[in-house]
Amino acid sequence: MTPSLPTELLKAIFRYATEAGVDPSLAVTDAKSDWFAKFEEDNLGTMATKIALTRVSRRFRRISLEFLFEFVSIDKADQAVPLVALMKKQASTTAPGPREWIKFLCVRCSNTRLVIKIIRLCRSLRGFSWYPTTPSTRREIEEAAQDELINNIPVNIRYLHWNAVLNQASTFSVFLHKASASLQILSIRGIMRNPASGLPFSHLSFPSLTHFQVEDMYPFRWLDT
Repeated sequence: MTPSLPTELLKAIFRYATEAGVDPSLAVTDAKSDWFAKFEEDNLGTMATKIALTRVSRRFRRISLEFLFEFVSIDKADQAVPLVALMKKQASTTAPGPREWIKFLCVRCSNTRLVIKIIRLCRSLRGFSWYPTTPSTRREIEEAAQDELINNIPVNIRYLHWNAVLNQASTFSVFLHKASASLQILSIRGIMRNPASGLPFSHLSFPSLTHFQVEDMYPFRWLDT
């Protein structure tokens, strides 16, 4: 009988087989302006391989599920609902699961409340891309949900892409202040509804930042000081 490979060796092989340009445990040193779009595209391109690995054997499935959940892309609410249910179910067990495995979350789904639930359940989130395609028409509800979303993004996040209307720049500015030590790639796009609400944090540094892109600098002019 052929001896089986050690689990750690299989993990290394799976890592190389499903690699999409970024190892969540390492820093990014070369990021282009379209980094988030390319990163999402590259990761989606590896999903077929990741799914195939889970179907080889029970052992392969146990090992490869970690890689399958490492990158999660959500376009519709009906994709988010079962994920939330799975993560809540895992909360009642001690075994590792999606709560630990999800490292990158790319969202186009406009259901902010569902996204908040997912972020709250994540324990090891490293990157978050927020690009809702159909924002709410009720501004007061949208503002409250957006503030809650921003306040739930982990302050040790490393990669952040925000492509949506910012209702209150102050909430986002406070978050950036808290996350300044860990942020490596930061991209902010979208119209600011209340640019005067940005808070002027002086003497703030981003020691880990390697890529910085802001479409409208005015609300965050303190970043340029």
